[in-house]
Amino acid sequence: MSQAAHYSPSEFRFGFLPEETIGTALVPASGKTLQLINVDSISAPSLNTEIVSDVRSGAGRTAKTADLYVNSTLMKREISFSGTADYNSLPELLSAVMGVAEASTDLFKVLVGHTPLFDMKTDVQRTDDTTAATYASAWAASGATNAGTHTVYIWSPVTGKSMQFKGCVLQSLTVSSEMSSESGRFKVEGSWVTGYNADLTVAAPNSSFVTAYSSNYYYLTDIDTHTAVAGVSDPVMQSFSMTVDNPTEYLGFVGTSEVKPEIISRAVPEISANWESTFKYDTDSAGLFETYEAGTNVALTTSDSNNAKIGFTSANNVITSVGFAENAAQYVTVGAKVLAGASGSMLEIVAKDA
Repeated sequence: MSQAAHYSPSEFRFGFLPEETIGTALVPASGKTLQLINVDSISAPSLNTEIVSDVRSGAGRTAKTADLYVNSTLMKREISFSGTADYNSLPELLSAVMGVAEASTDLFKVLVGHTPLFDMKTDVQRTDDTTAATYASAWAASGATNAGTHTVYIWSPVTGKSMQFKGCVLQSLTVSSEMSSESGRFKVEGSWVTGYNADLTVAAPNSSFVTAYSSNYYYLTDIDTHTAVAGVSDPVMQSFSMTVDNPTEYLGFVGTSEVKPEIISRAVPEISANWESTFKYDTDSAGLFETYEAGTNVALTTSDSNNAKIGFTSANNVITSVGFAENAAQYVTVGAKVLAGASGSMLEIVAKDA
């Protein structure tokens, strides 16, 4: 029986840092710190290695070791996480999933008619594409301080067995709160993806260049005034969640010593946002069933009037589901998709970072 050391799941850590060059792994160092996420769990990455083990022609009716084919090049990998939203990590995660720089202090926007700044060009290959250098320059001009991609680390307690994923973009992020859990403390759940090869045997990051997650959190109770959910003013909320999906494709290939994607294309076919909320069923919310059936446009405004800790705003939403949520009192659960109007922002999210 093996007497090798065993480890607790809590000994693993998860973090990310913005890359200076698209698809070039960044090692934490002075001025380039790894941001940890306060994770509840770390899922094993989906490496999506291509394994072909079918029986081929030859003697016997069995697959042979010589028939085995394994490929990990240009496979889309996914690294999922879940944890607690805090002042240090959530603003960075919002910027990453929305593909935008901070519009103003603590504010992130998806504008009407949103298109990615550019399809991220990973190498100089064709003159009609935006090069990595041009993209990085324009991204920086928009107010960002990075290349738009990230290096993600799964930090293992086993020496030399940490995992490094370069060229990552955050494809999906859910921010959610439930009053019956941890006094309504907001949680996060997300999925990073990359089309680059992974390094599964790197050294653990240097702790001197790591930013811990904050002990300052967001709560549903922070949303205390100026609230309209599905057009219902100041509902008695039990829960709220917002999911932003920014689908990403890694296209083409370049390179010889290392084959890598040529283009990273975001928001294909669209960047989308969907939210769901459960609140008290009363004379104000009873009409939501008719609103749903009519397909009437409804507003979402949730904010904190005092310190603007966290808030979600969208003027145009269509209800996609509505139903009863039985509790000690009767509640109603409403789901909706965020839509773009004629001008301005499709979605605005405030997340305080200090």
